[in-house]
Amino acid sequence: MAVLAVLVATSWAPVLAADRMIADGVHVAALAHPLLARAAGWTTVLGDTTTRFLVSGLAGLLLAWRRAWDRAVLVVACPLLGGLVDIGIKDLVARPRPVWVHPIVHASGYAFPSGHTMGSMVTYGALGLVGWWGWRGTTRRLALVGLVVVTGLVGVSRVVLGVHWPSDVLGGWAAGLSWMVLTWAAWSATAARRRTSGELSVGPPEPRLGR
Repeated sequence: MAVLAVLVATSWAPVLAADRMIADGVHVAALAHPLLARAAGWTTVLGDTTTRFLVSGLAGLLLAWRRAWDRAVLVVACPLLGGLVDIGIKDLVARPRPVWVHPIVHASGYAFPSGHTMGSMVTYGALGLVGWWGWRGTTRRLALVGLVVVTGLVGVSRVVLGVHWPSDVLGGWAAGLSWMVLTWAAWSATAARRRTSGELSVGPPEPRLGR
């Protein structure tokens, strides 16, 4: 993530050339096939701020209702703080968005990393972390596949709509994954300290959300 951010911030020619080549080809295809652009518009909603906050908020309320307080905090705090990280990186890199003669949609703000991409990664990834302990077998595998598919499609949709360069999406995936690793480490360390100190979690330690 850090390496890519530096390359983008310093306008490294190979990255810019690859971005332009891919983005131009995708944009031409999106203009020629309106159904592709329409599908991207539907898909990108999964990564917008309203959808993500609604998903994390409802999940947090459900977990709080089940008295799984630590996991409720996880699914709410992870995307919320991740959004602040995204804003910080955007302001630091300050990369302009693509500009087209015939734009499909309009977007404001800086481009790197893709906020929709990173946001979907940390929001649905936090749910995945919770589900990893609560689910078993086929449900766990399906949830993992669903996470990969959703975050992948959201990222691709941003390039199809012409509001991000491909490297913005790669940066969003990398930043989201990095944030998830840090979240996992912090959450695990906190849980380990609680177990060592003898604290008991309120509610069932392993809520079964499905099978």
